[in-house]
Amino acid sequence: MKTLSDIPGPWSIGADAADDGSISIYRVNTGLRHEGPGSHCSIAVRVTFEFEAIDNEGMPTSSASESLKGLEERINGVLSGTEDAVLVGLVTTPDLGRMFCFYTTDTHQLIDTLSGVTRPYQGKAKPVLSGEDTGWFIYGEILEHAMSGEADIHLVKRLHLRGVEPALERTVEHVLLFPSSEVAKSALAERLGAFSSRGPIELEGDDVWSVTIIARQSVQFAELADWRRHLKSVVADYGGSYDGWRTPVETGTGEVQWIGRSYRRRP
Repeated sequence: MKTLSDIPGPWSIGADAADDGSISIYRVNTGLRHEGPGSHCSIAVRVTFEFEAIDNEGMPTSSASESLKGLEERINGVLSGTEDAVLVGLVTTPDLGRMFCFYTTDTHQLIDTLSGVTRPYQGKAKPVLSGEDTGWFIYGEILEHAMSGEADIHLVKRLHLRGVEPALERTVEHVLLFPSSEVAKSALAERLGAFSSRGPIELEGDDVWSVTIIARQSVQFAELADWRRHLKSVVADYGGSYDGWRTPVETGTGEVQWIGRSYRRRP
């Protein structure tokens, strides 16, 4: 019988903003999103290992990265084929370390299993965080960060190929979705009044109202991630959602093409 630890991926990797605003690198096994939630591995366990050495940006040096790679390989090796635990994702945060996120049936058993293979690693392990998470919500958060960051990186590369310098400020539109026109207007008045905006506009047939925030910013993935984090935190308080971003690019014929990503749909 195939266990969760036998599911090889694919893995998604992307940079995104954490809740505290720091830009982290997220890597997650996307192959588990249908198999994991509701499974017998219902306890989320997070263990963070400090970097053995850091560079000027607070990220692991080449040798420290190799050491972390070896640690991950040993962990996957000891968990291979087990029905009791699986490594689902990793988060690398400058200066803080790399967090390994597991799901298991027994926290103490997992830590005992890991103790032998983690001992050769020279970076200090921070206290273990664990808790019941039958719906795999922590996994879902890491997955969303990874996939959002991956999409941003892909689109920034696409814009660069079209002649757009990512570091230069340009017009970027962020689309927010709300459950009603009244809620959207409240969000605009109370939390989004400092921004230029368009809407609310009703999306036909969806009973959803969109607001477009118009910003002058770069399209570097770190700034895109920071905007997304901030706007998501605002709309969440109003029962809404963040629907992505887009920016205009002139074509060879002088027309304007909008390039970006949408989580759902655009007006």
